[in-house]
Amino acid sequence: MTAPEAGYRYIPRPDDLCVEAWAPTRERCLVQVIDAVVDSFIQRPRPEPSETIEWVMPRDRAENLMGTLLEAVDHQMEVYSRIPVTTTVERLDSGWRVRFELADLDRTTLCGAVPTAVTLHDIRIQSERDRWHCVVSVDS
Repeated sequence: MTAPEAGYRYIPRPDDLCVEAWAPTRERCLVQVIDAVVDSFIQRPRPEPSETIEWVMPRDRAENLMGTLLEAVDHQMEVYSRIPVTTTVERLDSGWRVRFELADLDRTTLCGAVPTAVTLHDIRIQSERDRWHCVVSVDS
């Protein structure tokens, strides 16, 4: 049995949420991590989005981008009480275009601990055997 083209799994740890994700492209791997974090505390199906935000981030290392994306998820939850139900990351010559389709957190059913902080020193993303692989820890 072969592994799916893209996906994620949770790595058991006592005090935080650790996610391992993989995909054929770096951009899709980053999206898998965001999906894993959101799926760790809300019940499926995800609600329909009610708002979309989009921004361009300067070109940077993928680890920095991952940390910034996770901080953006946390910011949306803390400040606006909403979560990304769909995430798109696109590489540009000048950096990265990020798009969150957001839904109000109160339109979801919580089923796990809501993450509280990103552990930025424990983010790894690299290319391995024709696919990208990422590991990240989030305090919950």
